[in-house]
Amino acid sequence: MEAPAHSAAARRPTPSTSASEPPWLAAVVDAAAVCKRGLAANQVLDIKQPDLHVVLAVLLTASVDVAEDMRQLYAVCDVLLDAGWLTLPEPAAFAESDLQQRLAQLQSTSLVQEHAAAFESTARALLAAHPPAWRPSSARAPTPLMLWRLHHHRTAAPPTRKRKAAVRPPANAWFVIAPERSPMGISQAELARLFKRWMLRNHPDKGGDENVAAELNTLYTHAVGRNAPGGENGEAPTEEEAAAVYKQEQMAAACAWDAWRRDTAERGWLESPAFLAQRLLRGVKVRVRVRVRVRVRVRVRVRVRVRALP
Repeated sequence: MEAPAHSAAARRPTPSTSASEPPWLAAVVDAAAVCKRGLAANQVLDIKQPDLHVVLAVLLTASVDVAEDMRQLYAVCDVLLDAGWLTLPEPAAFAESDLQQRLAQLQSTSLVQEHAAAFESTARALLAAHPPAWRPSSARAPTPLMLWRLHHHRTAAPPTRKRKAAVRPPANAWFVIAPERSPMGISQAELARLFKRWMLRNHPDKGGDENVAAELNTLYTHAVGRNAPGGENGEAPTEEEAAAVYKQEQMAAACAWDAWRRDTAERGWLESPAFLAQRLLRGVKVRVRVRVRVRVRVRVRVRVRVRALP
């Protein structure tokens, strides 16, 4: 990724010299310039520097595989904060909805998509400089601030991606024969036709799976009420009894099909880049609150020490 001429304006001025700058800083500056150009292409010209840094941190993290606890996000934020480059907004100025809109605009921009490989390499360089796991910075005894960070992480863990376990596909004849249709829209006569057509295509004599065919035959027999209890002498159920059993099984199959469809739609959303960006943005918001608490605690300690001086 070539650095534009105006890329120096995207970085936060630091007193360090170029010889002491980390090797990944130039790539971060170039990535920030790409974000500014992508926002400018969407007619966003007045984005504030803290908002730009938040958007950049989220895009860098989203370019790599993110764990459930989003530790990669916190590692990227930590290494940028330690280098004095990342500027986070104050909690009162954290416009989450506006930042989500900026992220959606950037993710749909062809310029950002073209630099996806550069974003990934930059993020991996940041993660290599700061492994995504909390450890004391030295072998000495941890400072009170380090202990507080560890305690806060254990008692008030940051948000995760919150992905649920997948719902098992329904085990009924309607789902095996016509998984894309609701069972309530299939009559008993139509189910019989679909069952015969499925058997003609997937019969074991024509190369089909014998176990699947036997399982479907059992499910179909149960759905149409052929194995329903009949009269007192054990005779076959009447048409009315079979129809009542079919109606009952049809309603149960429809409920299972609706739950499976909802779960499939939810899992599609949970795996989408938009959901990942939303969760990462929530993680940055938590990090902003944590830093404010740390600053308050440090100020209190300094005042206590100053008052204790003779």
